[in-house]
Amino acid sequence: MINRIPVASGSFYEADKDKLRYHLKELFDKAPDSSIAKTIGLLVPHAGYLYSGQVAAYGYKRLTKKPGTVFLLGPNHSGIGSPISIFPQSIWQTPLGEVKTNNSIIEKLSADHLITVDENAHRYEHSLEVQLPFLQYLFDSNFSIVPLSLKDQSLSTCIQLGKLIASVWCVSDVIIASTDLTHYENQKSANSKDHLALEAIKKMDTGLLSETIAANNISMCGPGAAIAVIEAARQLRANKAEILNYATSGEVTGDYSSVVGYAAVAIE
Repeated sequence: MINRIPVASGSFYEADKDKLRYHLKELFDKAPDSSIAKTIGLLVPHAGYLYSGQVAAYGYKRLTKKPGTVFLLGPNHSGIGSPISIFPQSIWQTPLGEVKTNNSIIEKLSADHLITVDENAHRYEHSLEVQLPFLQYLFDSNFSIVPLSLKDQSLSTCIQLGKLIASVWCVSDVIIASTDLTHYENQKSANSKDHLALEAIKKMDTGLLSETIAANNISMCGPGAAIAVIEAARQLRANKAEILNYATSGEVTGDYSSVVGYAAVAIE
């Protein structure tokens, strides 16, 4: 069994267990409570907690019940590894403890030619790792994960991936897309472009989302993960995507000349 050592601890989030737990408590205390019984999917950001942690907490607080398995999908920032890479059977470590992979689902998914068991794609990747402390704060480590890193974020590939995930999903599971929105444009431009992307997401229209991103040159980091999660949720009869929170890095730094956009979206 492989131990996956955290690479974002101490940079994207606190390395000290008590400080990390305190920071998460602050974030969750500011997020509204939810009365939604079942959330199938979430779209949440993956920047440092200082910048996007509050937005992410809005999403995670929507999970009112402990998930059995969490499918984690995010972009491959390094470009290393296979087009669609699933992490092998392993234990993922964070300052809050250890989370095991769902080995049965990994075996089922990796039997398809679309998905390759590939540790290298995840070795330096933060987009999935930064999601774990939110889940651990809420549910300790009493859930399993299926980590998927997407270098190929084409519409056809990600729709196919979404259908595969839906075929192995169980009613206690949740599917999470790790994605940021517009990168390094001024606040007005980021707000305008992100609004267009979020409108397509609200309609749960993967084709429209892909077209909107291309037509408006939206530098969304993880569109493929969002497409796959929306498609999986559609296959599972979800019919609503709700924007829970939106913000930019400028609201933290005070610099609105070059911001990154973040959103939390719940799919039910």
